Amino acid sequence: TVRNELSERYYKHGSKFLTSFPDGTMQIFYPSGNLAIIRVPNKISGFTCIVQEDTPTNPAILAVLDSSGRSSCYHPNGNVWVYINILGGQYSDQAGNRVRAWNWSNSISSSPFAAFKPVFLALNHYIGVRILEQDKISITFLAKGQQARISVGSKVKVSNPEKIPVLWYLNGDDLLLLAILIKIRRLFHKLQRCANFPTSQVWEKLEQPSYLSSLSLK
Repeated sequence: TVRNELSERYYKHGSKFLTSFPDGTMQIFYPSGNLAIIRVPNKISGFTCIVQEDTPTNPAILAVLDSSGRSSCYHPNGNVWVYINILGGQYSDQAGNRVRAWNWSNSISSSPFAAFKPVFLALNHYIGVRILEQDKISITFLAKGQQARISVGSKVKVSNPEKIPVLWYLNGDDLLLLAILIKIRRLFHKLQRCANFPTSQVWEKLEQPSYLSSLSLK
């Protein structure tokens, strides 16, 4: 378990494994030397953890977990794998289709969603995420004989849960971010079509990928 103190740990081959600072800032490195996880304090006396892939340049974000009760984990293709907030969460497949959704045990009693069941994710060969309950969420890192665990779960009370709409898992900020994500992916798709079909008469007649259509409908 990572503690809030100044410390450094190293792999047997000599490269740095972990650096932790008294203010709660912390870095964990892959055996390659690339940054794997960074934990930084946030404005509400908690912290945010960002997990990224093992590559030296432009690493993809694998997960963003926040102690305020809101977190996201991503598939290798960038689609959301698991999203949670103070009321519950949802689990999606690689195509972005929702597989299941749930409420935390002490949330909305009249919700149409199923009761929560533990979730275990392997983000890559070194990093896993365990979601056992709202206040029992952790990131585990294991490599070359070194290991660390960061607890990010928290119990957050909900005011007037009976007034929460059925589509609780997407709030205004989430919808805005999702809309921006769809616009960016559509732009990349158009750029790819332009490269493959320089003649505009051809690519203008092509339809967008099915996964973007289904994502827009959601």
